[in-house]
Amino acid sequence: QAPAAIYLDIGCADAGTGAPDGDRSRGISMWSTHLITPETDTSTHYHWCYARNYKLDDAETSRLLSEGGHLTFMEDVDILEIQQQAMLDRPGIPPVDINIDNGSMQVRRILSDLLLNE
Repeated sequence: QAPAAIYLDIGCADAGTGAPDGDRSRGISMWSTHLITPETDTSTHYHWCYARNYKLDDAETSRLLSEGGHLTFMEDVDILEIQQQAMLDRPGIPPVDINIDNGSMQVRRILSDLLLNE
């Protein structure tokens, strides 16, 4: 399986400063990149990083973002490991997708098509 990359562009600004129209000069931005590389059929390497344009010299902000991101992802790991075990325990049972799963459903379809065309 090929590695996947996800790029998130996050920001905020005061209302009325033009951010929805592309003028982000009076707001803050943070960019997050997620690199996902399958290791085996049931394990994956997940690397992530942040870049920001605010408080660049503030070690406390860097620490808070790093620790907060790590905590968030470790919570996800707990759930993903439980989901993986459930899938292994019940082979052949199709997943139940809900609207919030739309992005991952599209990725699965694309990967499935790519594998079929190999």
